[in-house]
Amino acid sequence: MNKRTAESHPPSLLRTILFPIRSWELHKFIPMALMKGFILFNWALLRGTKDTLVITAQGSGAEVISFIKTWGVVPIAILFLFLYTRLSNRFDRETLFYIFVGSFIFYFASFALYFYPNAENLHMSIESIDAWKAAYPHFQWFFPIIGNWTYSIFYILAELWGSVVLALLFWQFANEINTVPEAKRFYAMFGVASSFFMFVGGYFIVQINNYTLTIASGKEAWDLSLYYTMMGVVVGGLLVIAFYAWTQRVVIPRLLVEKQFAPQHTNLKKEHKTKLSLRESFGYIFSSRYLGCIAIMVFAYGLSINLIEMTWKDQMKHLYPDPGEFSSAMGDVLIWVGLVSMTLMWVGVNIMRVFSWLTAALITPIAFAVTGGIFFAFVLFEKSISPIISEFLGIAPIVFAVWMGKMQNVFSKGIKYSLFDPSKEMSYIPLDDELKVKGKAAVDVVGERLGKAGGAVIQQVLLIITAGSQVDIAPYLAIIVVAILIFWFMAVFGLNVRFKAALEGKDYDVQKYIAQKTGTSV
Repeated sequence: MNKRTAESHPPSLLRTILFPIRSWELHKFIPMALMKGFILFNWALLRGTKDTLVITAQGSGAEVISFIKTWGVVPIAILFLFLYTRLSNRFDRETLFYIFVGSFIFYFASFALYFYPNAENLHMSIESIDAWKAAYPHFQWFFPIIGNWTYSIFYILAELWGSVVLALLFWQFANEINTVPEAKRFYAMFGVASSFFMFVGGYFIVQINNYTLTIASGKEAWDLSLYYTMMGVVVGGLLVIAFYAWTQRVVIPRLLVEKQFAPQHTNLKKEHKTKLSLRESFGYIFSSRYLGCIAIMVFAYGLSINLIEMTWKDQMKHLYPDPGEFSSAMGDVLIWVGLVSMTLMWVGVNIMRVFSWLTAALITPIAFAVTGGIFFAFVLFEKSISPIISEFLGIAPIVFAVWMGKMQNVFSKGIKYSLFDPSKEMSYIPLDDELKVKGKAAVDVVGERLGKAGGAVIQQVLLIITAGSQVDIAPYLAIIVVAILIFWFMAVFGLNVRFKAALEGKDYDVQKYIAQKTGTSV
């Protein structure tokens, strides 16, 4: 059925609700959905592995994550932005995609084959780490990071997989070849596919851990599990490249022939007329209040999820001290994130279709306020609630705390994938090409990292001052999360106004900067 024939036979209401993709759009939708799916499959494997490695490492704990994010992830993210900006002036986007995704695949394969098997020879001894921690208690969490340095590097690059490959490279490509009307239907359905793959990733982790326990035990079982997991990441990464190449070689030429690109997307194969330096790019970014609102939303999400999640992972470490058990527990969480996300995606796509962009964008901070409030309430009033939990539920308080944190993590991430990401990415579509490339790189790669690092810095300062644990600083974290949510709501309302203006070509902030650089009038 061609496009003209299909348009004369509109889809049924049930089809519109459950799968609002038209028949002639499947050749574009399917490879992109599979590409995003395997990116999330890898992210599920990497997320469970990176947390397990650094939290259960010798002399370590959940507290080290705050320090790694600040002193490791953020500097590398900034370095990446510099490198990406320079390379974007030299290579086209297709080449950049292959360079960066290929580099990630090479590193994760190298970690499985060389760095992890030789970790004992490359790392400091547990005695040395404990001695340094005892000598400098206020700075104790730096030493496990340095001592277990190969795990720390793995954590950094695993974190950047989500920011670079998903948030930047995939969504940049999606925003190039989809219009706003298409995005309202496509983006939430991309999320359905990726949620299924996240479920598969979590299931893969659990099953691999169970399988290795049947042929080995203890550390040997975990070693085999990590090896198989990294091989899964390598295969997933190669499939991401394959679907991207298919889209470039087969889908885009077909779309150009069929003239299914909107006018603003017909320059996909053209070079940019204006090439901005890194300094000019940042000037361009900060000149736009539009991007500023997106940056606040991304920053607020990263900051709030970090503050809540670290407290929950601290509880997880006490309940699951063994790496294999911790990894399986994280796999269970990812399974539930995938299931809940798939359910919410259908809700999300219809919210985007029936209601406004503003409604979709507001649901995520509301969900954070509710689920985060419940989790912190238990942590803060644990002594009062614990006897009630033990008596009426018959479970240990720490089990209930982990379950509450799991619930918060599952629902907040499910809503993030189903509504926050699609609404955020849709807001990039009306922007000009240069702002999509470098502005998006700064907001999604550095902005998200700074958000999580901001939460890490806050926790570091509190941990250093108190020389205590994650639970000790929980009351302060709860107050900070409330303040963050207020700014998040303000940014959503501000972006809503500018998004509507941008769709009408009236985003004055961006137009003014373009006029200054090109010598034209606003």
